[in-house]
Amino acid sequence: MWEVDLTKVTLTIAALALFGAVQLAEGQTRRLIQIIRYSGNPQTYESFKSILQNKLNLINNDDDLKRYIETEKLSILKVVDLEGKENPTIAILKAKWSQDDKAILIIYGLIPEVADASKRVVQSSIFVGPGDTMFATELISTDLSLDLSQFRTLRDTHSLLLFYSLAKDARARGAPDNVVSMYLSKAVSIANDLSAKNPQLLKEDEGLASLVSELSTLARSLKK
Repeated sequence: MWEVDLTKVTLTIAALALFGAVQLAEGQTRRLIQIIRYSGNPQTYESFKSILQNKLNLINNDDDLKRYIETEKLSILKVVDLEGKENPTIAILKAKWSQDDKAILIIYGLIPEVADASKRVVQSSIFVGPGDTMFATELISTDLSLDLSQFRTLRDTHSLLLFYSLAKDARARGAPDNVVSMYLSKAVSIANDLSAKNPQLLKEDEGLASLVSELSTLARSLKK
């Protein structure tokens, strides 16, 4: 089981400077999830977008984050469609990222056909921005089930990557260290929870295993 000590996830201004944070101008907070339209059943695709929007609403109303809503402008998080290739290259994703300084995630994928509607899933590729010396992950492929429980939870890989990207963006903008730490601790908590529910997950998903290893290393580094 992968486990990260949440008490280690404490960011300091010195650590932010050490990793060379890029300062973005005021108002350039990244707050949009951009979706390159998924291939597959259109109705299922709309259900997926509704789930994503509801997850963003849960974040906006999260008790731990409410104190940061005004500073971080979480209320403008929203889902938008983005026309483009169904399977863009990393170069295309980086170009889109640099063209729109509001994107917090760029996601794309497909919706497999299934006979049993209760087993519907989406297969997503999630781009969290160009990697750097602190946040190395750029692109993760992961699935999300489309059952009703997803409307009420943030304990999934899509939410994990959203919090990871929010932490990365906050650090890049030079946000207060406690804001970055809050986002990062949320990602770590989800990672630990997913591992506890499915101990085989890391063995089956190398990309996710790499991300969790990065979170663990980051937490240890920031404790020093």
